[in-house]
Amino acid sequence: TAGGTFIPVPVLPGVPGVYTYYVSQTINGFESVRVPYTVTMLDKVADLQKVLSKAPALQTDGSFLLPFNFLSSNLRNELLDSVTIKDDLTKVFPSSMQFEVVDIKASGKLITNASYNGNSQIDMLSNTSQLPPLQTDSIQLTLKVIANGFSGTLNNAAEQTAKSPYDVFKVTSNDPTVGNGL
Repeated sequence: TAGGTFIPVPVLPGVPGVYTYYVSQTINGFESVRVPYTVTMLDKVADLQKVLSKAPALQTDGSFLLPFNFLSSNLRNELLDSVTIKDDLTKVFPSSMQFEVVDIKASGKLITNASYNGNSQIDMLSNTSQLPPLQTDSIQLTLKVIANGFSGTLNNAAEQTAKSPYDVFKVTSNDPTVGNGL
């Protein structure tokens, strides 16, 4: 600032609570009116867990069925709106493997995206999905996987985005490991 002093923005605390900062400007030795800015640091807003609900099941055609359960939890007392969950399966399976979405279902006010294929369509939910206060809803996803000689461990994480009354936020799921049989 011309003729004034620049002070960097303070580092926000990582502990939930209400914090007040004051901003003023000093020009030619005179301080302007101090303007208060209040910041509310929230506890975790939501949680997303991704769990392999059963061991991979070998099919008669040599493929495997992988059943996943996604648990989306609203940890706040306010509605979460425009809930989306992205799961890009091309980042999970080596190019030699083939995968196909066999089934996808959602509970509560989560609405599945019927076009989800884990490849060109990675949004599992319609952006009209909601998560009521203090509620957990789920998505059940079943994949058919053809290993094509692959043997090893596969890791995957999904990303949830939602609007709260405070802001848009993102959380990443736990990272389940699939192996021992593929």
